[in-house]
Formats: sequence, C-alpha cells, structure tokens
Amino acid sequence: NTRRSVAYFLDERSAALKFLLEEQSYLELSDSDNLATLLRSLKAGFGGMVDLGVIDESGHQIAYAGPFNLEGKQYADQEWFTHMPEDGVFVSDVFMGHRNEPHMFIAVRSENTDNPYILRATLDTDNLSRILDVMETSSGGEAFLINTHGIMQTFSANHGAVLAKTTLPVP
Repeated sequence: NTRRSVAYFLDERSAALKFLLEEQSYLELSDSDNLATLLRSLKAGFGGMVDLGVIDESGHQIAYAGPFNLEGKQYADQEWFTHMPEDGVFVSDVFMGHRNEPHMFIAVRSENTDNPYILRATLDTDNLSRILDVMETSSGGEAFLINTHGIMQTFSANHGAVLAKTTLPVP
C-alpha cells in the first residue's frame, strides 16, 4: 500500500505536467507570469509542487515560477538532463542542488521535435513524508524511502535524517 501511495503521488504529478505540455504552447509556458498562474492552479488542484521551470534544449532555464531565484540556471551538465529516459519523464532522488535544501523534482520532456524543451516541477517533500507518516505499520515500524545507494530520501526516527546514509541493507 505504501509503494502504491507513493507511486500514485508521483504519477499524478507527472500526468499533470504532461497535460500542461499538451495544453500549453512553448510560448505560453515560456511566459513566467503564465507559469506562475499554472503553478498556483497545480498547487490548488494537486498540491505537492513548489515551483515550475521551463528548460530549453541547451539546458538553460528560460522561465521559472516559484520562491527561488532560478531563472537562467544552467542544467546542461546535470546527469538527469543528458540522460532523460525514453518515455520523457524523469523523477529525481532527493538532493541539495541550487537551492541548498533537500528537494526532488519531476522533469517531463515535450514531444515537440522542432523545439524540444523540458517542464520541470520541484516537489514538496513534506507532502511525500506526510503520505508515509499516515501509513499503518505493524509493531511500531515506520515507512520511509531510501534510494538504491542507501541514502535516506525521507526522515526516519530510527534510521536517520534526509540525505544520511542508512546502515540498512539495500535490496
């Protein structure tokens, strides 16, 4: 149930970003005022998103809406940017990045072959933690996420803080 709840949280937000790519033109998404309006709508309708950015094919963030000063940031050297999956959707691990606080994001690549670009949304990791907090576990257990390298993706009272290396074996 926990895995399905987390997967649903991520899938729902990925689908919302894909919808925006279908319904908004590149010019509309490149307008930071319009992007801010879309972010407000996403927050009201889905919750769990902190910001939105549009990144061109060279890795330059050309539009941004959110609480940080990230317009103009360059992502060309980021592994996620150079290795977008075939399906065009990338969900990051939790990391520090430009904002110097733990966060994760979903990036969705447009299908426009004439003008490829990426719509990227930072997720509110507190929302993800709340999903895990409400999961019922047996005999005092807890639900938390780790990545494939054993790095904590959410807080655990028994196994460490976000971004700490856990001593648990990674399956």
